[in-house]
Amino acid sequence: MFNNSTKLIKLKGRPANAGSSFLLSQKVLAILFTAFLMFVLGSTYDVLGYTSGFNTNPPTTVGPFPYAGVAAIYWKSFDLGSSVRCPTYNVYITIKHNGITYPEMDTSTFTPAGSSGLKFGSTGIAVAAGDYIEMSVRDNCQPTSQPPPWWSRGWAPSGTRGPGLSQSPDLCGWDPWGKKNIAADRNYVLSTGESIVPTPQSLQCWGDWDPPSEDFDANDALLIVSYDHNDNPVGYHDGDSGSSAQCLVRGWACDQDKYTQPLNVHIYEGSTFLASTLADIPAEAGVAAACGGNADHRFSYTFPSVSPIWDGNSHTISAYAINIDAAGIARGSNPLLNNSPLTMTCTSPQRDPWVQTKFGDIHANNSVNFSAPRPSGEDNASYVISARSFITGSSEANWIAQYYPEGKSDWTLNTAVSAPSYDTLWGRFGRGKATTFSGGGLPAGTGVYLINGDKTVDSVYTQNSRARTLIFVKGNLTINAEIRVPSNSAIAFIVSGDINFAKNLTGGSGTTDSVGGLYVANGTINTAYNKSSAGEITRQLSVSGSLISLSKTVVLNRNLSPANNATTPAEKVSLDGKYYILLKSILGRPKLFYHEVPAGF
Repeated sequence: MFNNSTKLIKLKGRPANAGSSFLLSQKVLAILFTAFLMFVLGSTYDVLGYTSGFNTNPPTTVGPFPYAGVAAIYWKSFDLGSSVRCPTYNVYITIKHNGITYPEMDTSTFTPAGSSGLKFGSTGIAVAAGDYIEMSVRDNCQPTSQPPPWWSRGWAPSGTRGPGLSQSPDLCGWDPWGKKNIAADRNYVLSTGESIVPTPQSLQCWGDWDPPSEDFDANDALLIVSYDHNDNPVGYHDGDSGSSAQCLVRGWACDQDKYTQPLNVHIYEGSTFLASTLADIPAEAGVAAACGGNADHRFSYTFPSVSPIWDGNSHTISAYAINIDAAGIARGSNPLLNNSPLTMTCTSPQRDPWVQTKFGDIHANNSVNFSAPRPSGEDNASYVISARSFITGSSEANWIAQYYPEGKSDWTLNTAVSAPSYDTLWGRFGRGKATTFSGGGLPAGTGVYLINGDKTVDSVYTQNSRARTLIFVKGNLTINAEIRVPSNSAIAFIVSGDINFAKNLTGGSGTTDSVGGLYVANGTINTAYNKSSAGEITRQLSVSGSLISLSKTVVLNRNLSPANNATTPAEKVSLDGKYYILLKSILGRPKLFYHEVPAGF
């Protein structure tokens, strides 16, 4: 510690011919000495504090902790400051435990807790029953006459009072702007089921307090020391035993340690892990009420057809919620959800996806394979299905023309049906007519447009009423959102590359993604380009129009749940007759060609 007396040290050994350089050295030394003196006095100023108004009160000792756990802090700011003196009031806490001083904690990083303004921060410091911790606190919100950081004027137990003022233990000191009742904050922490470390050390207020020379107003902040209680998740496994014939596991789960974070739910049969899903689906008001007002906590998982439990036998299925702490990190035991386990029998007459077209023909310059047979009473197509090779599928009137047109069983001996290229269509319908479009979204009015380069549709597109729109894309077209076409409008895309539809389109609802238009690609058309696995469940893709690949193929990549595949096509393409009429001003009048199909086809 420095005192107020200072010794001046006489310099010896000065060079005889130092001249002006020595004078300069004296000035430099004087400056350095003055800076050093200011540092000393400033340090004394900080340390003494009783006359300056800034001090370093001794650390607060908190404890003993009643049982083992992780030390945690609830923090609440009372003084919101002002735009001049303190626009953002905050404190920084340093903890010492078992001789180790831990890095300073910034309370602005704490997460919101139950009461208004109350925030929670886990220190990450493991304590044993009977342990103590020491806390030092500084803040960033004192008069600007002294540069930061400022050490706290003092933490004091709730109920500390100013001169001659009565005080309740539920009031946080004396505040000339209104007493701060901390009962609600204290009761919230107690309601979590964990202990507050014994008061008065751990239930404290911060304010302008410097005993015995000054009083205490405690209008700044509240601090409660508790535990990172890591409460177990809550939730429910919906349904009754035997009711999950669709091989569907559903329910809800959330964790009060962090209601805003969706939980992972692990699904088991006995000790065998089967699947993991995320409880992030919007739910009803009852779930929201159980999850701190956050509704996005439902889960729904359908086992893919490749799962071994699709065997017609009864299986006992358990759903576990994965526990998290206040930081959102998986930790602790993972409880079985209420109403779990349930028994389920996964049987369905149809497991694999199939496709259906309405009011349009199907042709391929190779084979046509619809992957899975259609359900009883349904057909893959309403009209002719033709192919140079074999056909696995059905037509409504059994108009099947396989090995078309010559009828040779060796498909290489059958003549390919010629199809125009992108360049041919551009030369006929685009060159000299198209307007270059480079804006966001897509053109919505009547006309012919050219988009140079790849195009991605990320937001729902709605065409104008009574519009006739032809769009050439010199690149790939990626569709991540619905294309909505009014009944009195028509749109067509002619693409030099591939056309890719996302597995679930923005704007889709329920079980269906809907798009309108004629989609013509020189390359491949994929109905679910970003699907991660063959068994992944998607919505149905319903196309009011057509899908045409000029030189490659159409990849039918959608897949419904095994039960829904039994009755519903994964892709449904319905060619609306309006396209023959409404696009004639752009594509010309349709020409009809007749070709006799040989007998026996």
